Amino acid sequence: MGGIGSGRTPIHGESTTRLYLIWQDMVRRCHQATNNSYYLYGAKGISVCDEWRTSYITFRDWARGSGYNDTLTIDRKNPRGNYEPSNCRWATQRQQAWNRRQARRKHTPFVGILSISPGRWQARIRENNRTVQIGTFATQIEAALAYDKAAFELRGEFARLNFPERIPILISRKEGATC
Repeated sequence: MGGIGSGRTPIHGESTTRLYLIWQDMVRRCHQATNNSYYLYGAKGISVCDEWRTSYITFRDWARGSGYNDTLTIDRKNPRGNYEPSNCRWATQRQQAWNRRQARRKHTPFVGILSISPGRWQARIRENNRTVQIGTFATQIEAALAYDKAAFELRGEFARLNFPERIPILISRKEGATC
C-alpha cells in the first residue's frame, strides 16, 4: 500500500491532508539520510515502526483513534524512543516543549536541579515564561523528587520526570489529595 520509497502512488486520496504530511515527514526524517532533519532522528537510531512506515492507512487509523485533530502534533513520550503506538500521542506545541530533550547539565544528571553551593541543591521549574523555585535540598535525589512532584502536578502525563517509574505513586497521591 504505497509506503514512502515504494514507488507506488497513494490511492487513499489523502496525500494533501495535514495528517498525511505529518506521516510523510516522520518517515522521511527517520529513514532518509538525505532529509535535513535526519541527523536529529534516523542518525540517532530513532525509527518508525514497520506498521506505520509501510502504511499511511495504519498510521491514520491509529491517529484518529488516539485523538488527532488539526491543532495537535505527534509527540514521542520518550524523546529517545521510536515512533510507535506505545510511545506516541498527540500534543499541543506547548506540551511538546515540556518533553524536549535538555542540554547536558554539568553537575547533575537530573532535570530541574541546580547546584547552588557544595551540598545544597535547588529544584526549579519553568512555568508561564518564569522560573519557579521549588525549594533547596541537601541531596540531588531530594531535589529531583521535589521537581518531579511539581512537574507532574503542573503537566500531568506530559511532564519530563527524573523518576518516571514513580508515576503511579504521584497519581495515587494526586487522587488522594483533599481540598
